[in-house]
Amino acid sequence: MRVIYFCVGLLCTGLGIVGLMLPVMPGTVFLIAAVACFAKSSPRMERWLLEHRLFGATLRAWRESGSISLKIKVLAIVLIWLSIAASVLWMPALPALKAVLVAVAISVTVFLATRPTRSASLKSRAD
Repeated sequence: MRVIYFCVGLLCTGLGIVGLMLPVMPGTVFLIAAVACFAKSSPRMERWLLEHRLFGATLRAWRESGSISLKIKVLAIVLIWLSIAASVLWMPALPALKAVLVAVAISVTVFLATRPTRSASLKSRAD
């Protein structure tokens, strides 16, 4: 089972890194999943992600308090809506698919907006 968790962790890490570069794909969600998989399979990889200079603070904050920094919340919501707007505007006439995209965007926006905002004390400790 550890091997499966490790392989899924590697896959999620790769998808997370790609997602951090592409505005249409979430990155942090995959990295959170990778940390969870590595917690069950590879303490070394788990530690590497949690201590990473670019996304370690975000992952630690999520693990410790389920919180997201205000900057990340705003950036994620803006990018989600820009991506959805572009998809809906330039997609061929598929009303059902457009409705699903808008429903997903609303759901993700509500989820992000209702997560606790990372406090300054947690941020300084995590950074």
